[in-house]
Order: sequence, then C-alpha cells, then structure tokens
Amino acid sequence: MSAAAGLAAFTAGLFVFGLSGGAVFLLLTQAVTWRGWMTPLLPGLRLLAAATPVFGVMLVALYGVAWPAYPWAEHPALGGYLSPLWTGVRLGALVGLFSLFGLIGALGLLNRRVAALGLIVLTIGLSIACVDWTISLSHKMKHGSFGLIVMTGWVLSALALVCAVGSVTWDRAARATWSAVLLVLVVLWIYLQFMQYIVIWGTDLVPEAQWWLARAEPPWRPFLWATAVLHAVVPVLCLALPALRSRPPVLLAAALSVLAGRALETMLWTLPALPERGPVTLGAATVAVPLLICAGLAAALHRREVRHG
Repeated sequence: MSAAAGLAAFTAGLFVFGLSGGAVFLLLTQAVTWRGWMTPLLPGLRLLAAATPVFGVMLVALYGVAWPAYPWAEHPALGGYLSPLWTGVRLGALVGLFSLFGLIGALGLLNRRVAALGLIVLTIGLSIACVDWTISLSHKMKHGSFGLIVMTGWVLSALALVCAVGSVTWDRAARATWSAVLLVLVVLWIYLQFMQYIVIWGTDLVPEAQWWLARAEPPWRPFLWATAVLHAVVPVLCLALPALRSRPPVLLAAALSVLAGRALETMLWTLPALPERGPVTLGAATVAVPLLICAGLAAALHRREVRHG
C-alpha cells in the first residue's frame, strides 16, 4: 500500500472514530449537567459509545499503515516526541481512555465526578494527540486551538448522525429542540474557522497561511468549497427558521449535509499535506467510505430507536 493510500485509510478511520468520540463527549456532558435533557439522544449515543473500542482498534491498526506518510517516520532523530513509538503510545492511550469512558457511558453508569474527570482528561488528551495525526504532517504548522476544532467536529458528527435518524423517529418537540442545538454547533464551527482566518491573515502567520493555501489550490480547491457549502451554508439555511427546522425532511437534509462536510474536512486535514499531489479519486474515496459506514450506523441506530420506542 502506498503512503498516500495508507494515510487516506487512516483519515477515514479517524472520521469514524470521531463519531464514537463525539458520542462519548456528549454522554460525559449529559452526566455533569441535568440528566433528562438528552433523553431522545441516549439510545443512539450509547450505541456509538459502545462501538468506541472497535473503532479505536481499527484506528490504531490504520495508524500503523499510515506511518510512511509522516515526515518524521523515516527520521526518528527529528525528535523523540514525534517518533513512531511515542505517537503510537499516545494514540493507544487516548483510544483506551475513550473506550473506557465510552463503555461506562454506554452502560449508563457515569456519575458527575467520573464524567467531569473524563471531560478534562479527554479534552487535554485529544488536544495533544490530534496534532500527531494531522498538524505534524506539516512540521512548521502551529495551531493552538486545533484540538478544540477537532472536538467540536466530533461532537457535531455524532449529533448529526443521531439527528439524521431522529428526523424520522422523534416527535416534533424533539426535532425542534435538537435541530436548534445542531444549528448552535454549526455556528460554533463557523466561528472557530473564521477566527482562524482573522488570526492567520491578520498577523501574517506564513506557515499557517501556506497550510490553508495548499488546500485552496487544485486538486483540493473543489473539496474546500464543498466543505464550506455542506458544513456551513446548507445547514444554516435549513435550520435558521424555527418553522422549517422541525420538519423531518429539513432536519434530515441538514444532518446529512453536516456529515458530508465533516468527512470532507477530515480529509482536508491530512491528504493535502502529502508532497505529491494526491489523486482526486483518493480524496473522494476518503470521503465516500466513511459516509457508507455512516449509512450502516444509521440503520443500526434506527433499529435501536424503534426498539426503544
């Protein structure tokens, strides 16, 4: 397998693991707040959280396949911190922590103290490890808020998948509530992305600007524009009006658009950093495969929703 194909496979696995990771974050949040407010989401979130160990093992295995794509893979002397051994240890530790809290959440055994500890540990751990997986592909790139962007994206992915199923199983009140929450998270994502633009261009951060310019050039430019449309424009248009967002087709369209946008953004974190121009077909496959997995997960979530009434 080529380095580009290995990185593409790992990127697809990262998106899928993010679905479970986002569900874990939501379950932890529910445990430290009022427990009743996420009731419509719980069957779906618990199913995704229960799958965390499976998706985590898959991610660790794919990381081994992706090693040759990283600039430090053949040059461990670049730093012990970014050696394949220690990046793998950090990935394994984070996957283990997500799996632990995910299984506890899936069983409904989270209490407030454990959940608060989990939120702190996983937020810090993800902020550190996500740099290994993505930003380290461009060794001059620095991004202090990237962990927050990744965490927001994961939570948004999990919520969008559950909302896609809920659009056909929930009552009007639940659709109205969670479509509004989905809109809030979409707007938060837009804010975080816009603030990057303000900081990078306003202070003339050359490596960071080059990171974005690489994604604004062929063959990645169409993917970047598609991300903006699917992740921001379509969901906002669908969810902005209260009278519209509670309708099943509108909520479904917004949720599916967000999932497609999330898959596109995850791909743009990694593949454009390759020295060679990756083929468009590889980028498209990196987006399509996770979305097919989402379809399978949605079918499983739908059966669970129906079973739980």
